[in-house]
Formats: sequence, C-alpha cells, structure tokens
Amino acid sequence: MTPEQRAALVAAESAIVAGNASLTALSEAVRVLRASLTEADPPPPPPPPGDDDVPIGKIVTETMNLARTIYFIDNHESSRYQRFQKLRVLRASRESIRARCFNMATGGALVPLLGKTYTLTLNGKPAATAAPRTAATHELAFDVDLSGVAPGWLRASITGLVEGETCATWFFFHAKAGHPIQQSFVPVVRGTYDAMQSGSNLHQWVKAPNTYAPRAVPMPKRTYLAPDPALKRSGLHCEYLSPMRWGDAHRPNVNRDGIVSSFDLQNYAWSSLHAKMPGTALLDGPRGVGCVGYGTHFQIATAVVDGVQRETTYFCDPWRVGKIAEDGTVTTLVGYRHKGMPGHWEDVGHNLELIGDWSAVPADRRGFWELWGMAWDERTLAIDPSRRIPEERNENPHITGPVMFVPDSQHNRICRIEFSPTAHGIPPKVTEFVSAQDPWDCVCADGVLYVSERKAHRIAAYDATTGALLRVVVQGQALATINDQIRHVSLTVPLEAARAAPCVAPEGLFLQDGWLYFASKAQAQVRRVRLDGSGLEVVRPISITANSEFAKLALSDGTFGPRGSTFTWTWSNTHFGGPEMYYADGTPMSSWWNVQSGGTGWWQTTAGYGTAGAVARGRMICANMTEGVYRITRSQPGDRPYTDRPTDPHIRGRAAFNSGMQLLHGPNGFGYYGVPLPWGESPDLDAYFMALGHTKP
Repeated sequence: MTPEQRAALVAAESAIVAGNASLTALSEAVRVLRASLTEADPPPPPPPPGDDDVPIGKIVTETMNLARTIYFIDNHESSRYQRFQKLRVLRASRESIRARCFNMATGGALVPLLGKTYTLTLNGKPAATAAPRTAATHELAFDVDLSGVAPGWLRASITGLVEGETCATWFFFHAKAGHPIQQSFVPVVRGTYDAMQSGSNLHQWVKAPNTYAPRAVPMPKRTYLAPDPALKRSGLHCEYLSPMRWGDAHRPNVNRDGIVSSFDLQNYAWSSLHAKMPGTALLDGPRGVGCVGYGTHFQIATAVVDGVQRETTYFCDPWRVGKIAEDGTVTTLVGYRHKGMPGHWEDVGHNLELIGDWSAVPADRRGFWELWGMAWDERTLAIDPSRRIPEERNENPHITGPVMFVPDSQHNRICRIEFSPTAHGIPPKVTEFVSAQDPWDCVCADGVLYVSERKAHRIAAYDATTGALLRVVVQGQALATINDQIRHVSLTVPLEAARAAPCVAPEGLFLQDGWLYFASKAQAQVRRVRLDGSGLEVVRPISITANSEFAKLALSDGTFGPRGSTFTWTWSNTHFGGPEMYYADGTPMSSWWNVQSGGTGWWQTTAGYGTAGAVARGRMICANMTEGVYRITRSQPGDRPYTDRPTDPHIRGRAAFNSGMQLLHGPNGFGYYGVPLPWGESPDLDAYFMALGHTKP
C-alpha cells in the first residue's frame, strides 16, 4: 500500500466514525478495500541467511513465485528446459553480475521487474545496487566492487523485491589475484529443469563438504535363470548394474583453476554424444564410483576361472571401450577417461587421460570419436590350459594377444586393438587397421571382419589379419545423406523407394546362425543376409519417430526371450529408454513391461532416448543417454517384488528422498561427498535405501 492509499483509507475510516449508521455501505467498502490491498501487497521475503546461519550439510529450501522468479544468468539463461549449470569465476576487482526475471509458471518468458531499485547481497551482505535496465526492464546489471571481498564461494541473492517477486540463490567463485584457490565446501544448487519437471516451486541448495568420496556399493553376485518366454513384468527383476543418475546429476567436477563445483551438464543432448571430446564423466572404479553414460554398445561374456564363473559386460561409449564386472566395477580398456574427477564441462578436455599405447597412430588422430560397436577376433581368445599366471589370479594366459576391432565413425577408420596375452595392466596397442566411410558397427567370425559403412551404403567383409577387402556383402544406393555436423540421417527419396534398395545407410549389426542381421534408420527395417551375400530378406520394421537418430540392434541367444528375437534402439523416447522388441517370426513382443520414464515402482529410469543394449546369458542390459546401466533378469526368491503402489514404504521413501536429500546424498543415494545416508530417520527412507542395495550400518 502506498502512503497516498493509506492516508485515503484513514480519512475514510475517520468519516465513518464521525457519521452514523447510514454509512454502513461505505464501511463495508472500506473493509473490502483493506482486504484487497492486503492480499495484493504480501510481506517481503525474509533476508537470506548469513554465512554463519548455513552450516555445511544443511539443505535450504526457498519457495519461489514461479510467475516472477529472478535468476542469475550464470544459473539460468533462458529456456525453462535448460539442462546445464555454469561455473562463473569472478577474477577482476570489479565485475558485472546480471540477473533476469522470468515467468516460469507459463513457459519461462521474460517479464518486467516491478521495483525501482534492487540490492545484490553476497554472503548475506549488501554488495551493489541496480535499477531495471531501460532497454530491458526484465534485467538487472550489478556493478560489484570486489576489492574488499574475501576469496572463495560467494552466495548471491537479491533484496528489495516487490509484489511477489522472488530470487533464486546462486553461488559465484571469487578467485582473488594473489590468493590460492581454497574452498571449504561445494555448493549444490537445484537446476531449473529439474524443478520444472517435478512441477515444484521450490528452489533448493546445500553446502556439501569439499570431500570427494563417492559411495561404493558393490552389486551382489547373481544366478541367471532363463525367464518365461513371454517376458512378463511380474516375473522379471530390474536393478542398476551401474547407478542411474538422471536429471541434474550434480556430479562434482574440477575446472582448470582447481575449483571443485557441482555445476554440471546433464547427459541428455544428442550433440554431446557425437562431440569430439567428452563433456560427460568417464570414470573407473567400483559401482557408485565408476560410471557409464551414453553407452553405445554392450556385449556380455562369461569365463570360468578356477572353476568359478565370471561375468563381464563389455561396453563402448563414444570415446572409450571398457568393461563392467559383475559387481559393477567399471574399467576403461582403451580410449579417454577422467583422472579421479571429471573436468568441468566447459573446460573441454580437462583432466582427461588417454588409455592405451597410441604410439603407432599420428598424434592428431589419437583418441576415439563416436564409437558404436566392437568385435573380438575369436581366433585370438584361445587360452593355454597348461599354464597358470599367479600374478593374474592364477588365470590361464592367452596363446596370443587378444585382438579387438573398433569402428571409429567420425575418424573414418577401423582400429585394431591388441592386448597382452599374459597381463591385464599392460596398455593395449592401437593401430589404424582399415579406412572406411563412416564405419558404424562390426562383427567378426572365422577370420573375417564385417563392417557397416554408413556413408558408402554397404556392408563390407575384410580379412581380419591383413585388413584386405574380401568382398562387399551388400551394396545399396546413396538414397540418404548423413550430416557431418549433427550426424543426422535424412532420406532423399520416399521411404518405399529406400526400402526397394538392398541397403541404405546400414548401422547396427548382429551375427547369428549364419545370418548377418543389419538395421537401418533410413529404411526403418531390420534385414538379414547370408555371409556370402545371398538370401537378403526383411526381418521386421523399426518404429522411427521424429527424434530417432540411428538403429542399434541386438538378438537374443535364447536365454532371455526366444532365440532370434530382435531388440532395437533408435534414440527415440517412445519406449522410455527400452528397446522395441520382436519375436524371431516378426511378431511384435509385448512391451508393456519396459522400464518407464518417471514411472512408479522400481522400473523407472530416465526420460527415454535409448542408445544400446545386449540380450544374452539370461539377462538384458540396457542404457540410454543418461549415466547408468540397468540389468533385467528373471525374478528369484529374495528379490523385492514389482510394485507401483504409492503406499508402499520404499515408494514413499523415494518421494521423501527426492524432495531435497539427493542434493547432499546423490541420486539414488549414491553420493559423492562421504556423507552417511540418513539411516533411521524414517522407516520409509530405510526401505528405499535397502531396495537400492545400500547396506544399513
């Protein structure tokens, strides 16, 4: 209420007191006026707490008026679907700090600020004032004198808010000249996309300890049983071989200055997958420490060592080849990985190391750039049963060094990788084996390497020893183009014309029972052909949507669904990150049991965008754009039953945990800062943690 309004109201009330009962109507009008003015003029929000009021580990919740929320530009630039957070380092003695006002309730449009003057606070103390800009009334630009401000993290907020305006707290790092980089905590702040997806008007943040100690939770050993051929959901069990971390993962990272922050880039964008250098975490270590994101290929292997069966899942992401042990331990075999902690996503290439012996490769061509497959030369996997190596867990050595082939798509080459026959710790030798036009996937059998060459529109057979071209198995026509910048496949003819060709832009490959299966997004089909090029036939269609980008393929070996059943991934979010499935006879398989996006029960994973998987040895392995790998097997006694009832304790516990605890304890409780889980706080939380495999102390 303005002073003028208040004076008029007082005058009216005085007139009523001096008058008589005939003024009842006027009195009622004044009452209504006072009530309306009170409703339209809410009290200002309390000032942000000072440093001493916010201890490390305390989760702070701020209620936002989504219709008028002020964000610092380094926190939120424009779209309500922003999937990244920036690290702003203040280096000069004077810096400009900008903020904008948004209507996040209805699309995220910019809206005018209503006040005349606003005050920026840093660590709860006034630091600068600013008025809305004349040319952009939604924006503030504070000119901040930092000469007397101590270095380290600065908690930023804005006071002087009027008429329902709210401001989301953000953190800047002050790197003062002549002072070493020192920090006592890591700020973790809820991102705008995460908040908008949850439909929440809550802004949350916490000061986490500056201690990098990811929580390791090994996966228990499991016996794999063949499921019912119908693959009904009630008879299946889903768990995370590598923990799923979707949305705002808040993974700690380090920039080139040595500043540790949680301001991260979500594993989401197609452009991130085909980038030359990784902006996502590539980490080795036990389950919960190591991680796999953007998994583009999986292959399940079993070995018997000293009479004990050992399960290994080999994988590719765009920049490396690695393996996941049965207990969830991730090991990079060759390619890029981060050294202990990922670099900040804007510092491309920081804190990376290149695994393998790349000395035979020109320096400007070292490292992988968009991998979609790998294949072992099975001739090189034979072991010498007469020898044991005590230093290698008493394993039998290989007779020769195992050889793997990797199509390195954007380098237009197939790399040959040779491992030591006697030791796991020796870097494998990498050589450029064959040049090809956008080689996408490969399989190997009987000394022959089969490669899908997308831009050449063919599948070619090469001698796996010499690299010589033996024959072209299938040759198609150039009826589609592949954009080198966005890697998008576009038909230049109608679909039916493309399907009339033997193959167009072939991608995923699979070899089974003498047939070479291949998938093509351009043709929207799975086809198969004999290895000599005869018998080409259509197996089944592939559902292609507007956000499909490729066609990755796997077949069942008969231990998870009938043998020959086909599974495809296209990046489409139609199947919520799971594959599209068909029986061997071309009949669609029910997909109602697929892992659901944001779903209920224990089958939730991500918002879709499936990338690859494997279906063999009694299980299905799946991945998508986000960090994590999930495994589906036949249910066994002791497994938690599938449920989607919101009244179940672990469902309630998940809801409670995701109301803010994930900022401090990490997604699904796989935290980063060595902070113990809040066991005993409630039975629901305990049920949630135990269902995810955490062990109660």
